[in-house]
Amino acid sequence: MNRSAEPPIPEENTAKNPPRRKATTEGSSAKSRNTAAPGNREQVEWFEKAVALFHARKFEQARSFFERAAIGPASDIAHTARAYIRMCEQRLNRNEPQPATAEEHYAYGIALLNQRRLEEAERHLGEAARLSPNADHVYYALALCRGFQGDYEGAGRHLRRAIELQPQTRSLARRDPDFSGLVHQPPIKEIVWPEGE
Repeated sequence: MNRSAEPPIPEENTAKNPPRRKATTEGSSAKSRNTAAPGNREQVEWFEKAVALFHARKFEQARSFFERAAIGPASDIAHTARAYIRMCEQRLNRNEPQPATAEEHYAYGIALLNQRRLEEAERHLGEAARLSPNADHVYYALALCRGFQGDYEGAGRHLRRAIELQPQTRSLARRDPDFSGLVHQPPIKEIVWPEGE
């Protein structure tokens, strides 16, 4: 046996003063566990917010939250967030139609209305009304759009204008299945079934 080896550390000393390396490792992993939990929580919140925005078709805002989630500590969430970022970018870079005339805005607005992309539909229908202020069918579509958004006053204003331009629009609204859920809402009800009719 070689007696030149270092003497063993006494038991008592080991218990009171654990090796420095071990203490540092344990301390830092405890510290990382404490900081990882809030990071995970934030990452999950960002991801959930991003998914909600994505499904609401608000791709620019969704991408921003996905970017935050992509740098968080949970690798599975980060990976999925990066995939969503690519999907957001694809949707943002799609060539959306660029309508120029009132009828093109109207047609695109109707397509968006049918997809229930109501804010976008209203923008295009509003532009169609600006370009063609005497087009009753445009105001009728705007009435539907506002009604689907729960703005019955706005729907009533647009429907009233459509009827002023084309009185037969009143009977159309009575029979139109799209209007069936709206015709019983004031003031639409009073416009569609005025007193005396």
